[in-house]
Amino acid sequence: MKRQLVHLVIISLLGLLAYSDTFNAPFQWDEYRIFEKEPSIIKDLSYFSHPSKAKALEFYHALRGRFIGYLTFALNYKIHGLDVTGYHIVNIAIHLINALLVYFLVILTLKTPNLKESSLKEKSGYVALFSALIFVSHPVQTEAVTYIFQRLASLTAFFCLLSLVLYITWRLRQDTAKEAFPFKGILFYFFTLLSLVFAMKTKENAFMLPAIIALYEFFFFKGAVKKRILSLVPILLTMLIIPLSLTGTERPLGEAIGDIAKGHASIQRTDYLLTQFRVVATYIRLILFPVGQNIDYDYPVYNSLLD
Repeated sequence: MKRQLVHLVIISLLGLLAYSDTFNAPFQWDEYRIFEKEPSIIKDLSYFSHPSKAKALEFYHALRGRFIGYLTFALNYKIHGLDVTGYHIVNIAIHLINALLVYFLVILTLKTPNLKESSLKEKSGYVALFSALIFVSHPVQTEAVTYIFQRLASLTAFFCLLSLVLYITWRLRQDTAKEAFPFKGILFYFFTLLSLVFAMKTKENAFMLPAIIALYEFFFFKGAVKKRILSLVPILLTMLIIPLSLTGTERPLGEAIGDIAKGHASIQRTDYLLTQFRVVATYIRLILFPVGQNIDYDYPVYNSLLD
């Protein structure tokens, strides 16, 4: 326990050191529209208790789909106004907590039935420490931490990591408990679902998280297939949240889906998809070789795979 505490302190200190010079980084790009524009959706907390009041405002549809993320900005504004330091403190805190969750995710993974006999089990603390140190200090994280609006990405990561940690804890307890659904285990499962919902209402890239949890279940755990599938059904049903948030309920479903499918006037969906292949390749390169980072890579639009 003492060694684990030392590990957590080391991870936190490295993260603070890495981002110690970012507390005064100014607003950028669309942050001016969100934080300084009048009226702004984040400047009145009543918009979050009564979202219909914000219908005429910019970012209203984003508020519906990314409610949790925008709520954190509104609370930040309520406390700190336009002082960027408060926003950066929250961003860095989220990043540090994410690194600690990575640490516990590795520890728990090495306790699962399919890995508990692994040679890595004896060194699980050091494997977890190494993984968390890479996560907290990797340069590819820079934008998500220092660009205030990208809190949406790091906060979604927080809820995704938390969901996984809670789910794994529930499964490990389930495997060792005498009762099929002990009370504490039910709490872990409930908070897994709650964290999933929060992830979905923070940013849309959480959509695949239920599928990731399902894959994790079948890669790392054992047991009767039918029972495992039944336990995953509520988790998989949370995948409906994002499509319902995007389409909304104020217009006919077909009309709403049509508007989403047609894409932006400046770029067609097919071209957007083809361009994304190049973007993903850049992401992978940055993970392996984090050099030549840029806040705006200014990718040309690709119209075919041969471009």
